[in-house]
Amino acid sequence: GFGQCPTLPETTLRRALLVGEASSVGTLDILCIGDDDLVCVPLAALGHRVTVFDIDHYLLGLIERILKEEGLTITAKEHDLRDPIRAEEQACFDVFLTDPMANEECFRLFVSRAIPLLRSNGRGFVAVHGAAQALFESVCSGMHVPITAWHRRHNRYYSHFLKLHQ
Repeated sequence: GFGQCPTLPETTLRRALLVGEASSVGTLDILCIGDDDLVCVPLAALGHRVTVFDIDHYLLGLIERILKEEGLTITAKEHDLRDPIRAEEQACFDVFLTDPMANEECFRLFVSRAIPLLRSNGRGFVAVHGAAQALFESVCSGMHVPITAWHRRHNRYYSHFLKLHQ
């Protein structure tokens, strides 16, 4: 019901490695906006402080269980992005990662909520299906958000029927 289509584990790990190990890039405050891919786990294992905003109670419970069992630094918060984000959370993160559904409304909502949460030198990673690249570029252009890199063929997904999606 939340438009989830999880990535394969190797995609989740590739996303975390794009951010880098804390021993190389410094310990970062990272925000995962929606995290059915559980990218928070390898990010925390790489030494970062990770916060997850998600609407899915099951997923938040799963994350809580993982952080307790593995002793990772992850804060899981229930949040519906359609609701404003509290002012005290603005400018608190070095990096955000998100994987919205590939339509204009989701791109606009996820990016518009994420940008104010970044510190002045922060950066974001948004997973975009190749067919939606032009739409995403248009949304970012309209919001005056620069795109500095594309990582093509980076993401692989599977559905609940274990059907692979490029």
